[in-house]
Amino acid sequence: QKILLVGVISNVSETLEKELKIVLKSLSSFKSIQVFLVESDSKDDTVRVLKKIQSYDPNFTYLSKGNLSAKLPNRIERIAFCRNVYVDFIRNNYKKYLLDKN
Repeated sequence: QKILLVGVISNVSETLEKELKIVLKSLSSFKSIQVFLVESDSKDDTVRVLKKIQSYDPNFTYLSKGNLSAKLPNRIERIAFCRNVYVDFIRNNYKKYLLDKN
C-alpha cells in the first residue's frame, strides 16, 4: 500500500523534522510514503528546513507560496488557498504516487 501525505505549514522550523519523523514512523506499515507540504508566510527558517529535508529524502517535496498575507490578509483564506494547492497537486499527481505499480 502507498500513501501520499499532504498538509499546509507555517513557522515550524523548530519542530518539523522531529514531528515528520514521528508521523513517518507511525505510517511505516505502508509500502511507500510520499510527502507534499505547502508552506506560506513563515517568519522563521521553515523554508531552509524544507530544503534540507528535500535534499536527503527523495519521497519529500514541498512548495513555498511565500508571503501571501499581503494579498490574503485573512489567515483562514491563506490556509484554504494553500489547501487548494495541495488538492491540485493530488489531482495532477495521484497516478504517479498512488497507482504506480513500483
